Amino acid sequence: MKIPSLDEQRRIVEILSAIDAKIDAERRRLAALEDLYRTLLHGLMTGALRVDDPAVARETAQLSLPANPVE
Repeated sequence: MKIPSLDEQRRIVEILSAIDAKIDAERRRLAALEDLYRTLLHGLMTGALRVDDPAVARETAQLSLPANPVE
């Protein structure tokens, strides 16, 4: 099996590092969205947040939220 040149190995490392950074960023984004979901759900269930406008209620009902948020 042929081993890639040192320059090619460095480029591979750069690409994989960029992919790892993107994965980490997406994990942080997902965690933030899950926190927002839990906060909004809690506010709605406790009555702290109310949806009085029928148009807003329809739009909110159509949101695609996770069925089982991470606890």
